Amino acid sequence: MQVSQASGAWHDVYTQGLDIAPPSLVLDFERGVYRNTASGPAGSFATIVTFSRASGKTVTDVNGNPNALSANEPGFDWSSGRRGLHISSGTGGDAADIVNVPTGSWWTGGAGTFVLDATLLANNGSFDRLLDLNDGSNNERISVFYNAGAGQLASVIRAGGSSQAALVGGATAVTLPQAIKTAVAFDTNDFRFQRNGGPVLSDGSGVLPGPVTQVNLGASFNGNRCEIIIHSLLYFPQSLSNPQLSDLTS
Repeated sequence: MQVSQASGAWHDVYTQGLDIAPPSLVLDFERGVYRNTASGPAGSFATIVTFSRASGKTVTDVNGNPNALSANEPGFDWSSGRRGLHISSGTGGDAADIVNVPTGSWWTGGAGTFVLDATLLANNGSFDRLLDLNDGSNNERISVFYNAGAGQLASVIRAGGSSQAALVGGATAVTLPQAIKTAVAFDTNDFRFQRNGGPVLSDGSGVLPGPVTQVNLGASFNGNRCEIIIHSLLYFPQSLSNPQLSDLTS
C-alpha cells in the first residue's frame, strides 16, 4: 500500500492513505458529503444530484422504523445497517427514483476510475444498471450492471457506437441481496473491473468514450432499473492501479 502525501485533508477518508489524487466527484450518501470538485467547497445533495420520484414511498430510518416519504423526497435508508440512498426501480408499487449527476468540471473526459459502494437488493431484468455514464444513448458509455444470466456484475465500455470492453465479474456469483464494492478503471487500451477486492478483469484494447452528459444511478439512460441502496460513488480523475483498486474495494 502506498502512503498518501497529504494528512488531515478532506479526502483522506476516500483516498484511504493511498498516494492518489483526491476524487473530483463525491456522492457520499452515508456521511452526507457531496462534492463535484476536488479543490472547491463541498456542495449539497440538491445542488449536485438531479433527483425526482413521482410518488411517495417508505424507507427504514436509523432506528429501524418505517419512514414515509413524499413525492420527490430522497429516500435515505438504513435497512442494510448503513445509511444510503434507496433507489426504487418502480416495480414494487412505488414510482421509480430518477437519479443522475450531470457531467461538469469533475469529469475529465480522459482516464478515470469510478468506485461504487452499494447494497444491491434486487434485479428486474437481464442487464440492470448500477451506474451508467452516457451521452443519452448507447453510443458513448461506461456502465456497471448486473448480468442476470451469468449471476455476475459486469462492466461495459462503448465508444462511437461500438463495444470497447465487456468485463463480466469474477468467479463468485452475486446472490441478491448483496453488499458490493466495485471499481471500473479506464484509459485508452486499458480497461479494468474489480469487485470486493477480488480478481481484476482487464481488456487491453479500445478507445475511451466521446463526450458524455450524465451519470445515472440505479438505471441506464432509458431504463434497466435495479433496486439498490447506494452508500457512495466516487470518481477519481486517473486510472488507478490494480493494488489501488483492491484497497478501495476490499
